[in-house]
Amino acid sequence: MQNIYYCIYSTGETRHDSSFINKIAEKIFAIPTNTNDKIDKEILDLFKIDFAKPGEFAKKLPLAFTDGVAVWRRQFALGNLPKDAQQTIEDNDRQFCVVAIVPENPRILTEQFS
Repeated sequence: MQNIYYCIYSTGETRHDSSFINKIAEKIFAIPTNTNDKIDKEILDLFKIDFAKPGEFAKKLPLAFTDGVAVWRRQFALGNLPKDAQQTIEDNDRQFCVVAIVPENPRILTEQFS
């Protein structure tokens, strides 16, 4: 109902590299739920479904999981956006831009919907 999404993003040299971000997303989706790997368990905990806190500051994924690149995870409640912006995000394979002047507190780049 609130249309809550997890967002992963980078603030370094890979910040505009959608293939890198997609590669990290694919690695997250490929983690088996019954893993015994410590890092994989940490990632699963960061992305568990019952963890709905869209106002919370972002958390950094383990560097060992992201090949040493700082990648962040934050939730966004997209239900607060105008309906046309929500539709644009859906039409764009649920991808959207964020501005992360402070890595822990990015904002959705809403100008892309104007």
